[in-house]
This record gives sequence, C-alpha cells and structure tokens, in this order.
Amino acid sequence: TLPIKSVASMPCRAIGNPKPLINWYKDGIPVVTNERITIEVNGLLTITDLNKNEDAALYTCVASSKTGKSTWSAFLKLENPTNPNIKFYRAPETSALPGQPGIKC
Repeated sequence: TLPIKSVASMPCRAIGNPKPLINWYKDGIPVVTNERITIEVNGLLTITDLNKNEDAALYTCVASSKTGKSTWSAFLKLENPTNPNIKFYRAPETSALPGQPGIKC
C-alpha cells in the first residue's frame, strides 16, 4: 500500500543462460510505458505520480528464455495519505528480496 501521488518501484531480476527477457504485466495485460511509467533494462518498473484509478492493480514480472520462465507478482494498493487509519508499507530493500529460484531460466 502506497500513498496517492507517490512513486512505486518494483524490481525484477533474473539470471540465466541465455539471459532471460523481462516483461511486465498489469492485471494480465502488457505494461505500456509512458511519461509516468518506465521499465529499465535491468527489469525495474517505476511508476510516478501514482493514481488510484489508473495504477492500483496486480503487477506481474515474467522472466523468460528458450529454456523456461519464472514469474513474480505483487498487488499495488493506493490510498489517500491523509487517512490516519491507513498503514503504508515501504518496499523492502533489494537485499531483503527473495533469492533466485532453484531453476535458471
């Protein structure tokens, strides 16, 4: 859960040989980049100026290569920051994210 008008950064890292291709999906539809939404070469999805109607969704990272694929999903919830009953959560540092799966892509 993040406040409206803030920034969401969702990393997606994958290793493998050949190097996996990373794609992002929002509610099952490919993410389209624009002036607020970027996807870096390393797989980092960044959404600025978060809007509850446009950005709250299930985001899925798909890392794939000819040898297989792996996915990771997270639901982005957005709330008004003036509500004292809402607890906002900061994404964990990248060092605290889960490690790579046992099977390479």
